[in-house]
Amino acid sequence: MTPAGQLLTIGSVALVCGCIALLVSAYRATGDLLTPWTMFLGMALIDIYLPAALFFSVGLDLPPWLSEVARDVTFQALLLFTAAALFFAAGYAMAHRGAKPSYVALIPSHKRTILLAFGVAAIFFWSIGGEVIAAGGLRTYLSERLVNRFAHPEGQSGLASFLLAIRGSLVPILFVLAGVAFDNRRVKPVSGFGLPILAAAAAATLLVRGAFLSLLFGLAVVERSRLHDLEAAGASGAAEHAHRINNRILGVCALAIAMFISYGTIRNYFTQEAYSGRATIAQASAVELGRFVRGEGFVGLLGVIDAYPRDVPFMNGRTIRDMLLLPVPRALWPAKPAWYGIDDITRSMGWPASTMSAVTMPGELYANFSFWGLPLMGLYGWFFGRAHCYRFHPLFRYIYAFVIVPMMLPTFWMAFTGFVNQLVPIPLMLVALWFVFPDARLERRLTAPAIAVP
Repeated sequence: MTPAGQLLTIGSVALVCGCIALLVSAYRATGDLLTPWTMFLGMALIDIYLPAALFFSVGLDLPPWLSEVARDVTFQALLLFTAAALFFAAGYAMAHRGAKPSYVALIPSHKRTILLAFGVAAIFFWSIGGEVIAAGGLRTYLSERLVNRFAHPEGQSGLASFLLAIRGSLVPILFVLAGVAFDNRRVKPVSGFGLPILAAAAAATLLVRGAFLSLLFGLAVVERSRLHDLEAAGASGAAEHAHRINNRILGVCALAIAMFISYGTIRNYFTQEAYSGRATIAQASAVELGRFVRGEGFVGLLGVIDAYPRDVPFMNGRTIRDMLLLPVPRALWPAKPAWYGIDDITRSMGWPASTMSAVTMPGELYANFSFWGLPLMGLYGWFFGRAHCYRFHPLFRYIYAFVIVPMMLPTFWMAFTGFVNQLVPIPLMLVALWFVFPDARLERRLTAPAIAVP
């Protein structure tokens, strides 16, 4: 290893230790294991700094489309990401200044929750069943979905595309309703556990492993909000129980990560089989674990800094402007591009169109504005910090649990493209919450059975 490599390795290890220290400090300050800040730190640790520490000491299997000289910009990549992280931290901290809102929980309508959940599930599974029949069977349907899951369907009318977008919001609505039921499982245990199972079944059909993470993380955050209600109501032993429940939340996080890796391995197996007709579990596992070891974000950041502006000119905000038009349905804009956002960044570099490659939040800002774009990380930090301030709001808590906290993962990898995509279902989720909380404006306190400590 060269002296420069040794220096970078030592610096990366120091940054790993710094992330761990900040994670411990954040937990001690709030008692929350899952927040946008802890998620950001965890991703920085696992996906950037740890792979950087292994880059020169162990060596990483870089993808074939990445330039051979990408390793020459490693120091620049670490410097850029660390500066971006500082801007994010500053924005996150500023969002908390003077913000100490206090709320009490509300009582949902059990009948409305069940009615809406089964109605949404019926529409969703009916549409999936129709696609399976149209494809000629489940095997053909799965093969086509696995091979083309990132491709925009061709030949669709604007109305068909609009209906497809609506269907994409049905699973997030089920997540929110599952969270409402789970939050009140002390009163209605059957629906409290039944609706999360129904939501998990719907998530499995998406063939997107992040859906399971969103569901499990969301349920864990909802449980933390319930414990806050206990403390606010002055329930005996609530504070002690809140501390103990974090052990269960850690278990849920471990389960979510295990499912994330396992589901990705299974999907890799069937994808390889669909492409080549041959696949092995060993090969599928190696592909999945290789992504974690080398760090998809780290690889993407290296690629962006290596290519811009040497091979590709800076985009001057194009990917961000285009993503602001995402909510406009194709029914109103027939000429809407089939792909845009960070796809512009990766495809301009010659990376394959058959996958979604990570560029990271600072990577996108750099590809657009060079180093001058890094202060915009403060806006990301302010948004997530402000959302954290309102995490115990009686209705917003469910949006926070199932959108804001999990969205840090796609936002970290896919930048503004992932950020905007996660925001799209929020209006329909709010409508669902308005429906199941008919007396939301009254802010009625929970009854004693609903907040009883087990």
